[in-house]
Amino acid sequence: MNYVCTKCNVEKPKELFYAYKENTIKGVSAKCKDCVKKISKEYRKKVGHTKKDAERNKRWRDKNIEHCRIVEAAKRARNPESYKKAMSKWAKNNQAKLRLLRDARRTCIPSWAEIEKINVVYDKSIKYGLEVDHIVPIKNKLVCGLHVWHNLQLLERKLNRSKGNRFWPDMPDQTQLSSAQLQTITA
Repeated sequence: MNYVCTKCNVEKPKELFYAYKENTIKGVSAKCKDCVKKISKEYRKKVGHTKKDAERNKRWRDKNIEHCRIVEAAKRARNPESYKKAMSKWAKNNQAKLRLLRDARRTCIPSWAEIEKINVVYDKSIKYGLEVDHIVPIKNKLVCGLHVWHNLQLLERKLNRSKGNRFWPDMPDQTQLSSAQLQTITA
């Protein structure tokens, strides 16, 4: 059965309308799906995101961080060129943050670090096509590792990215730590 959209005045099959039972005889909305999407897009563009929307989105992302990482990895895999362009644009627009990241890496290199051995680890990573990972993360809420060859290991890219800076050997179970213990550890 076909219906006419009240917005575009085009006759379309029932499948191209959203189901809408309230106050309708035919059981579908008066506007087709395309028109509803177009109207919604125009409204969002006009109104924009509010602080409330941003907070709600942030809470969702924080709860679903692994899902977000998987989605981002899939986007990068589908279009690596646009990701590379976006990263270079970010680096250009965030020089201060980039400098802080580099400085954080430098401060984690103690004066007694054996730079030659660190360079050997990086050379082997290139040779074998692996990534260099810090066993104890350099930047974490609970611990700060050092950039020394004892703290480096070679991992496959996927495993290194899934590990992030969240896991290390003898890591305390964060669910068992009280807030007082966390404060003493992070202080």
